[in-house]
Formats: sequence, structure tokens, C-alpha cells
Amino acid sequence: IRCLVGVHVPDGGTIYFDGRQHPFSNPDEARKSGIETVHQNLALIDELTVAQNLFLNREIVRRIGPFALLDRKAMKDQARAMLSRLSINVPSVTQRVRRLSGGQRQAISICRAAGSGAKLVVMDEPTAALGVQETANVEALIRKLREQGVSVILISHNFDQV
Repeated sequence: IRCLVGVHVPDGGTIYFDGRQHPFSNPDEARKSGIETVHQNLALIDELTVAQNLFLNREIVRRIGPFALLDRKAMKDQARAMLSRLSINVPSVTQRVRRLSGGQRQAISICRAAGSGAKLVVMDEPTAALGVQETANVEALIRKLREQGVSVILISHNFDQV
């Protein structure tokens, strides 16, 4: 999996994705090809808002002459649309992530991956630390991705889930 998402360069073999050979040498190359990853540790920043986490390293900017300014309104609007498309409920896109439940945090991480136009989302233990209801919510979110045509590779120790 780490070779598929560009974390490691394979020693041998070939990776084909979307009908083409891809020798990913870093995660950015995998992302540009449409492969996103939801890590077990979520890779969210607690002190940032939901919208800021969704657009971290993908910020929307507007140009004013030679300057690029963050377009916070556009990011908030798009964050609301991304969450709505996946039926994710959070109090507000301006809510700091640290105030969200484990299931909501996991949903934000999945939304971040899927919201960028991913063709494939690799999920590493997406329900490992969640309760029964939060697990059910995340599983519903995974099914919603599938319905929207996004492929999912699910890594889990829960055989029933797989």
C-alpha cells in the first residue's frame, strides 16, 4: 500500500492505475493521479477548523496583482458542499477539529481525501478507535463513496467489516 500511495518506491514490479503505468516516487504524484489516503492517525490538525483541515495544502487563493490571498469564503462554501455531498454532519465548518467526536474527525479525514476528486481512496483502519455507532456512520460514508464511483481499498483487522 505504501508503494501505491507513493510513500515508498518499489524495488521491483509495476504499478498500473487508471490504465497507465505509474512509478510514484512521492505522495503528491499519487494524489495528482487521483489516489488519496486516509491514515490511521487521521493527519488532522486539532487547532484548525473543519474547513482549514479540508483544504490544508490545497488552499483556494485569489490573485490581486502579484499577490495570492487565501479565499476563506470560497473554502468555507466548498467545505459545506463537500460535507453535504457525503452527508457528513458537523456543527459548523468553522468548528475547531479538536471539539469533534472521533467519528466526526474520521468523517472529515475521509471527506478531505474524497473531496479532492479522488478516484481511489486507501483507508488504513478507519474504524479502529471508534464506538459502534461511529463505526456504523463511517461504514455508511464508505458505501456513499462507492455509490459515487470512488474506489476504496479498506485495510482493517475486522473481518466482518472487510
